[in-house]
Order: sequence, then structure tokens, then C-alpha cells
Amino acid sequence: MAKLGELSPKIREYVLEEDPRRYNAQTSNIVESLNSALKKARELHIVSMLELLREKLQTWFVERTKEANEVMYDLTPWANEKLQKNLTESISNEEFIVDLENRTCTCRRFEHEELPCAHVIAAIDKRKIPKHPFCGRWYLNSKYKETYKGVIHPVGNEDDWDIPEEIREIILKHPNYKIRKGRRQKERYRPSSENYVTKRKCGRCKQLGHTRKVCIKTPIANARSKRKRFEDA
Repeated sequence: MAKLGELSPKIREYVLEEDPRRYNAQTSNIVESLNSALKKARELHIVSMLELLREKLQTWFVERTKEANEVMYDLTPWANEKLQKNLTESISNEEFIVDLENRTCTCRRFEHEELPCAHVIAAIDKRKIPKHPFCGRWYLNSKYKETYKGVIHPVGNEDDWDIPEEIREIILKHPNYKIRKGRRQKERYRPSSENYVTKRKCGRCKQLGHTRKVCIKTPIANARSKRKRFEDA
């Protein structure tokens, strides 16, 4: 943080205001989720893509606002489900040191996730106190409602748009971009550090895990094959 302050005091103040514990924890989960949801929309024209994006966001806001209003407990549905999963893991013979006052556990999951781990839940249940005060503020249902409290209005008919004349006179040209040959890349490039197993399906027995070259099972008869029709006759 001292080196960051020497480079830019404003950036250091911004990081400290947000949460210094989450500094250097960079993920692209949000971008990858949107890319997966908008895979078909990326093939459309820019105006159609933006309209589809607006419609998708509007649907998400309505659904999540409705979900948050129906929740009767203090945590979000995801956090409550995660807490219940940790509750089932709290019944074990492992020993860890838990400090509820400083919110620490020697397993380090409590500090990293800011959600009570199995050992913290065991300590909380022993003292018969509620669990939600030990959860991070972003797991609260009130924050969930606040996130989706905004309203996304529909664009309306294009003929009713109030466009300034200086904007109408602008002529946009096609970008100077050369389309490469071959099939376009739709899936993201997976890094070498990511453990990913490709699911192979055998074209002979229709089972996963191998191909027809190494298949040792009896092939499934095709209903439209001449041999199958001859045997049925």
C-alpha cells in the first residue's frame, strides 16, 4: 500500500475505501457470465445487440427484485444456501481455533469469504446466537435489494426519439477492419492453469468418456438401418 500511495495517492484512497482485503483479487467472472448469456446477441448488428442487452438486463432486474422481496430471512438466497451447506460440514472431528470477536478462523475461509465456515458455525451454535451478524454486508438481503433497485426503461419507438440535428448529420462509416478467414472464435480461451476436461461422446455406444476408435461395447442399432428393419421383419 505504501508503494501504491507513492504512485498515486488517489488510487490508494479508493482501494482503502472499498476494502483493502479484496485488493489484488482479480477475476473475470462477471465478464465471462455476460459473454455466455450474450453469445447469440454478439452475432447481431450493434443496435439489435444493444436492444437485446437492455431487454436482458431489464428481465434480470425484475426477477431479482421479485426474488429479494420474497425472501423472509436476512441473507440472500445464495448466501443462505451456502450457509446451510457449511452447516452440514460443521459436524466433523477436525479442530480449528475460532475467534468470533476478531472474526478469524485458522482454516482462513472465514476471513477470505466473510461467510461463516463450518468451524465458525459450530462455535456460533454452541453459544446460540444468530449467524447473519457474522456475514459480510454484501451477503445481506438489504444489499441485494439495493443492487437491483434501479429501473431500466424501454427505449420506445424509434420515430419518437428526440435526436438533435447535429447528431443526425453525422455520417458513420464502416470500421476499417479486415475479417479473418475461418470460423470465428466464440468460446473464451482457457488458460493452462485451468483444469478442464473435455467430455467426449462415443458415436458407437453413445457413452461419455471415450471415442468410437477405442470402444469395446456392442454398437447401438440404428432404427433406420437396413439390417435393423430386416431383423424386425
